[in-house]
Amino acid sequence: MMHIVNVEVKDCCFSEETGRYKATVLMDGHENRISIQAVTDLAQAARTRDVIHGLMADAMRQMKRLPEYRNTTREITLAPTALQI
Repeated sequence: MMHIVNVEVKDCCFSEETGRYKATVLMDGHENRISIQAVTDLAQAARTRDVIHGLMADAMRQMKRLPEYRNTTREITLAPTALQI
């Protein structure tokens, strides 16, 4: 199981070219740190909270596709206090 206890969103920006927000999402577990390049399709005027939630949804989607989670019953959980917005 990967229990994420802290999340940081770094270098978040909106790309005029793609019309998407992109950022690096850093997720800390008890034993490791995972870095994922996440994107979300939201308007440039979207609220920060919505952008972060969109980026986290993409990061979690990508995490579930990693080989160590894709073919096993290992769970990925997020602590209620991991993402402070």
